Amino acid sequence: MPADVLAFDPRHAHDPEVRLRVVPFTRALGAELAGVERGAITFRLPCRGPARGEHGGVDARAMTALLDHACGAGVYAALREPLPIATLDLRVAFERDAPPGAELTVTARAGSVDGSVAFVEAAASAPDGVPVARAAGAFIVGAHPGGGDGGGRGGEPWRPARAFALGDAAAATHFADLLGLVRDGPLLVMPFADRLVGAMSLPALHGGAVAALLATAARELARADGGRAARLAAMTIQYLRAGRAESTSAEAVFEKRGTRSSVVAVSARQGHGAREVARAQCTFVAPA
Repeated sequence: MPADVLAFDPRHAHDPEVRLRVVPFTRALGAELAGVERGAITFRLPCRGPARGEHGGVDARAMTALLDHACGAGVYAALREPLPIATLDLRVAFERDAPPGAELTVTARAGSVDGSVAFVEAAASAPDGVPVARAAGAFIVGAHPGGGDGGGRGGEPWRPARAFALGDAAAATHFADLLGLVRDGPLLVMPFADRLVGAMSLPALHGGAVAALLATAARELARADGGRAARLAAMTIQYLRAGRAESTSAEAVFEKRGTRSSVVAVSARQGHGAREVARAQCTFVAPA
């Protein structure tokens, strides 16, 4: 099997290291699993190729994607038995730009897993140990994205539907290359590609890929406005339903427009706009 095709023996589907290493989107991003313990998980994100941003450090959208992934992985690390999970919402605060060329460490810990709901906090830190971004997420336990239970307790909650090809992801020189976004009038479109998959059993788009699409649409609107408030400071994402293996479009509108701060609302849809899969509110501020 070619090196860029991801698949594995389903007998090892419950091994957290196996499960987390083969997710197409984080594999394409270049994330590396650094350590797993009960209730906590750590990743490394080297500043190279698909993770790099325009300022020379790890792209804020790549950080968001890995924070999303790490929060979900933190839930898996806390569970006493393998169960499917789905993200309800994710809140990210961007404290500073990632230092140019610096590898980031992302650690997530499950604060509590109470019945069918889990709450997780995560931080992305530079080599100096100071966080560049923090996240908090809420997850439903016992259901896949889209509501399926994946076989329920005692079944096989996580089994890949097929093998997934990363294609030319390794050739990407910046994070934008990984998403492959195209503009269609007021819509920003993310064509489907295997490298964007997160839930391999459906398959469904990775929540981090959807978040990156939302953030990009919001950022483009903020920058095009000509105002000074164009640095993303905070983002809250609500995941409404599974992003299917098809093209996804996003459209952003201002909720507040100002010179010191602006608020942008953005929605991601599929099915020619008929099905909303996620929405976000993004706060932008003027650079210091």
